[in-house]
Amino acid sequence: TDAAGKAKGKAKAKEAKAKAKSAAAAKAKAAETLSFSSATSLKEGYDAQANQYGYVNVTDMKAMGKLAEFLTLEPDVVSKEMKALDFDANNLVSFAEFVLWADKHTIGIPLGIDIPDKREWRKGMPSWWTSIPPPSPEEEAMLKAA
Repeated sequence: TDAAGKAKGKAKAKEAKAKAKSAAAAKAKAAETLSFSSATSLKEGYDAQANQYGYVNVTDMKAMGKLAEFLTLEPDVVSKEMKALDFDANNLVSFAEFVLWADKHTIGIPLGIDIPDKREWRKGMPSWWTSIPPPSPEEEAMLKAA
């Protein structure tokens, strides 16, 4: 009776653990299949490579390889470029840092943020993102002329 209850509790715990493990595996598989090749925007593709906090680690060669595959560049080139983009030198590239570079090196892929004019992409970024560089004088002039 008491032993049967304990055995039943252990069986339920084991079943819950198996379900959690299966769900984690399914989530990992889904993240693996979503890549830049199936992404509809830079944001969606970036998010597929980002960690749980929303950053891509420039020392993660698997992520650099996936970025390189999408951009049809060599992984070491992408790794070097991403490290150069890491303005705050924390080995993490935010979407803001990435999109500055990627938008200039890709054609026909929307940013994936809700703004009417992609030249004003900063308006689509959260205010707490401190690594967003200010517009260059040339960008300011283009925005004023538009």
